[in-house]
Amino acid sequence: MADTIVAVADIGSSTVHLLVARLGPDGALQALLDESVRPLLGARAAATGSIPPDAEADVLAALRRYQAAALQLGAATLLIVATQAVRQASNGVAMIRRLQAALNQPVVIISPEQETRLALLGAYGGQLPPAGLFADSGGASTQVAAVEAGRVTWQRSLPVGASSLTGTFLLDDPATPTQEAQAIRAIEGAIDMLPPPPGIGCWLPVITGGTATTIVYAGLGGCSPAELTPGCLAAAESILRGQSSATLSLRHGMDHQRARIVYAGCLVIRRLIDWSTAAAWRVSTNGLREGIVRAAVADPNGWQLAVSDSGIS
Repeated sequence: MADTIVAVADIGSSTVHLLVARLGPDGALQALLDESVRPLLGARAAATGSIPPDAEADVLAALRRYQAAALQLGAATLLIVATQAVRQASNGVAMIRRLQAALNQPVVIISPEQETRLALLGAYGGQLPPAGLFADSGGASTQVAAVEAGRVTWQRSLPVGASSLTGTFLLDDPATPTQEAQAIRAIEGAIDMLPPPPGIGCWLPVITGGTATTIVYAGLGGCSPAELTPGCLAAAESILRGQSSATLSLRHGMDHQRARIVYAGCLVIRRLIDWSTAAAWRVSTNGLREGIVRAAVADPNGWQLAVSDSGIS
């Protein structure tokens, strides 16, 4: 199906994000509208394990606006998914039921496996490489997958992300050394659950997610616009350490909410890339939402099941 307009909203741990995009016959994806709000569900639910009513109200208000915008731009419907913050919240399922009733449409909690494979599809432009290593470091979790011979050989969902780590450990702004040490122990414990990285050869490591794009856009630590290296991440971590979110926002042009959680995200990404032993990772601005667009165009009625080991089935 060519020149189809698809609208996707994902309820993430840091943002509720809308993408309305057109997928052309040549496979090129054109964004018609790309916007987000930051209810920070992961951080706001970290203390109690439950999403508070005011956070749920923020999500509903955003989704109502997104419904109207999607229809105005020509999308037949708005596909809405929820990820880790909702998956792990004690009241996540109840919240989704209320959202469905209020919006009069489905809202799907996707599994970590679905999230990883859809994000892979978006980051690699619809076709998996012969070999690759992929990560999507989000607000409440970090998805990691290895690709060999054009197929996903393993995937893991690590329970560490920028928003949840901030809400659990980095409670002061800026964080104290003790809080930082606690966060790093949690990150290293999660990364220890990963299999060994694939052997380095003709493979393409790619990372997506808000922290990765924030670091390269801001040029923190000398990171280039397209990739992250162990050296530039170490420098970025040094820049972020001990700085308040207000200072980071002022100095680096970040919005305040992103500035509040970017240090935690940098801690995750630096240790993940060190684990990989790769010299550099390419940063992709495409991920879960773009993958859903591609899957939905291929199979409008079964897009959740349209992701196989080798791409679109």
